[in-house]
Amino acid sequence: MWKVSSNEDFFSLTKNQNKEKLKQNGLEITMDVIGDWEDILHKLPYIGSVLKLAKAGLMIRDFQFIKKVCLFLNSSNGYDDDEFNQFYNGLKEKDKIRISDFLINTILNIDENAKAEIIGYIYKHRVKKQIDDDMMIRLCAIVNRCHLSDLKELPFYIRKKTTQSYAADNLFSLGLLANIGIDGGNVYLDSGGIIYQQNQIGELLYKILDNERFFD
Repeated sequence: MWKVSSNEDFFSLTKNQNKEKLKQNGLEITMDVIGDWEDILHKLPYIGSVLKLAKAGLMIRDFQFIKKVCLFLNSSNGYDDDEFNQFYNGLKEKDKIRISDFLINTILNIDENAKAEIIGYIYKHRVKKQIDDDMMIRLCAIVNRCHLSDLKELPFYIRKKTTQSYAADNLFSLGLLANIGIDGGNVYLDSGGIIYQQNQIGELLYKILDNERFFD
């Protein structure tokens, strides 16, 4: 597992709100866009070296990591300096290390760029004190393991819903839905199925994503 030499290096990325907001074309970010963050990225252990190699056309996987970091930074915009300072200064040193290591390694290993954006949304809610450290880590871990197409179906379970879908089963296994019971069907050949509904964690993630217009 890769760790930065100082947790302040990672948090300095998320503190800088004076850069031009990253421009996107779908999920693609070019080296010109990465240049908006380049003066900070070059100062970070490992990331600076990766960026130099990526510009030379080498280590494509690491270049993808840089792109995901930029997506994370872009989607985590939305808090002011006072909110960030209160969040950062309120963390114990061990928690700073824990959070920075977790976020960096999660972003490094996620399989879809769009997940980096969702992790940015979740991090923003932590900075704004709408969730705590443990819930942020829990939600990010869920996003890391999920299929995004399944996550898109989370709004269907605001209320109780009977289904036999793979998506619902996966959302349940991720800890986002509660199994309310079994609907045995009826004489009209309705085969019934399992009754699912968002649990507290599913409701929380739904509200975060709905606020960011993820389901539009």
